[in-house]
Formats: sequence, C-alpha cells, structure tokens
Amino acid sequence: MTKRAMTTKLKHPAKYSSTIMDCIARTVELYAWEQIVLDSSRPLRILDPMAGVGGINELQNLIPYSLDIKGIELEPEWAEQGGMICGDARNMGSLLPDLWVPDMIVVSVPYANRMADKYLPDKYRRMTYANALGRDLTLGSAASMQWGRQYQKTMAEVWEACANMLPPNGMLILNCKNHIRASVIIPVTKWHVYTLSNFGFEQIDNWFKVSVPHMRYGQNSELRVEFEDVVVMRKCEQRTEFEEIEYPTTLPLIAVDRRVMKENWKNDGRHHN
Repeated sequence: MTKRAMTTKLKHPAKYSSTIMDCIARTVELYAWEQIVLDSSRPLRILDPMAGVGGINELQNLIPYSLDIKGIELEPEWAEQGGMICGDARNMGSLLPDLWVPDMIVVSVPYANRMADKYLPDKYRRMTYANALGRDLTLGSAASMQWGRQYQKTMAEVWEACANMLPPNGMLILNCKNHIRASVIIPVTKWHVYTLSNFGFEQIDNWFKVSVPHMRYGQNSELRVEFEDVVVMRKCEQRTEFEEIEYPTTLPLIAVDRRVMKENWKNDGRHHN
C-alpha cells in the first residue's frame, strides 16, 4: 500500500449520491418484507460486490430493519477505508463467509465512461479512479475499462458470480448511468439489464431515472446524461443459457445534437465563465 494511502483518506470519485441512496433505500425497504416474512430470525443480508469505500452501509441509517451488510472492493486502499472485504467480485464465492448467502445484491457498477481514463495526478483537475488513487488501478478492474468488449466480458463475469451467489427469487438492485461518446448516447444500463436477463434475472419494477448533480468541468463538460438509472431485478427459478450481446448492432444508439445540449446547458443557469 502506498504511503499516501496509509497517511490520508483517499476520496472515491463515484460514491453513492444522497438521491440515489434514498431511491435504493426505498426500494430495499419495499422488498425487504418478503425475506422478513420468510425468516424473521436474522437480519436481512445485503451484498455490494463493488463497494468502494463502503457507502452501502448508509442503508443502516435509512431502513428500519436489521441489516447484515457486506461489501467487496478490489482496491485495497478503498477496501480498508470502508471496512470492506478486499478482493475481486468475480470470486465472491470464495471471499464471503461460509454459509453467508445474500438476500439482496445492491451495486453501482463502473459506467465505462471517461472516469476510466488512466491519467495520474497532475496540474489538471481530473475526476478519474486512477487520479483519486494516485496509481493505476488493479489489473482486471472494470473501473479501468472504457466501454467495449473487455468491459462487457468483465462485467458479464461479475453478473455470473452474482447469479451463482443469489438464491432463487433473490433481489438485485442495479445503479448505472449512460454516457455520451462520439455524439451518441451509449446504452450502458440497457446492456447490463439484457446481460442480467441472460443469467436468469428479470426486471420486476419500474426503471427509475433519478436526476443527480453532475460534474460541470473537463472536456465535453456540457455533454452529460442528466440522470442515473436504478433497476430492480429478481433471480428466476430457472436460468436461461447465456448469449453474448454484440455491440453496437444489438443495442440502439441515440444520436445527440451537441449544439442543442450546449445551448441548454448555458441557458439553465449552470454555465459559469
């Protein structure tokens, strides 16, 4: 571990926002009663397999139920800071305590956007994972991957591990966000929902679109998708055979008018000279 990590807390660039956490908390509370009715002798077990600095623990303060929360984080500095289990989410079965099986998985995935850039600290203000850590990310981290096949392969392996870990009817709450690349909106969330469905999950509730504040600096700062997604899914009794989703032909890409977005950004009071 670096000297910097041992002496100072490292900020995580993609923590749960308060609005997203409130949405997740309401959703967890809505479905928690099902598990409580089945077994009221123990706390509700929640797993965050990509937990960062442990923001998932905030659920303890937002939900009036007893919770047993565990998180897995690949980067040792963030795992230690948040009291999370340090390891690769793809190996979650070997990282969690024996006989501990989650009732729910709650996860905010890397968005495969410019936060995956490999810039290390310099004179410029950058909001990336590597910049926050002060080093390159651990090999195999999805947070270091731009949108494309390697990201998709890595995240498909995470979803397969989640499918193997959750019991039938177990819940998965996904937080994700699309982004704009080469003037089109990349449907990252839809790819995750499609891929989860191939691993035996089905969407069971509304697809929540939550307005959240965003960075308004850096390259293309005026070109931001204005909301994040929260999707509720349930593991089915029977699992379908996984079929790889091709990119980009399978998923629709939505063209954006850069001039209109820039003009809207200037007119809504967020532009600062």
